Amino acid sequence: MCSRNRGSTTIECLLGLIITTILIPIVYTSMRILINHEYFNQDAQDEIALYQLRRIMLVSSDFYVSNGNLLGNYDGEEFEIKSSNHTYLTPGTLIFFSSIDEGYFSEDNGIFYYEYLRNGKRHKRVVAYE
Repeated sequence: MCSRNRGSTTIECLLGLIITTILIPIVYTSMRILINHEYFNQDAQDEIALYQLRRIMLVSSDFYVSNGNLLGNYDGEEFEIKSSNHTYLTPGTLIFFSSIDEGYFSEDNGIFYYEYLRNGKRHKRVVAYE
């Protein structure tokens, strides 16, 4: 008569229990980080949009602020950067600030700012120096 090994030994059960005990805190911590992390980081997107604005200002000249819009001269042609829920360059380029309530340009002592309101918090960022 042949003997068959059925079931599992106590050592196998304890080993499985130890591995599970070690993995539960690791998985729990990882899940909390993922849940608490915003999928869309607005600060990073703002930095990208500000980089676009600064690049436009770097290659343009004779810029000034009028009625909250930024106007200037780029390669011999006039441009205007307007802001509503998004900021856009006319003609043709969208500079994307996500989920802002309002935005406008201002100037103070040769420093150009972009000011925007998001979720009740006002942000004032330097775009260029004259």
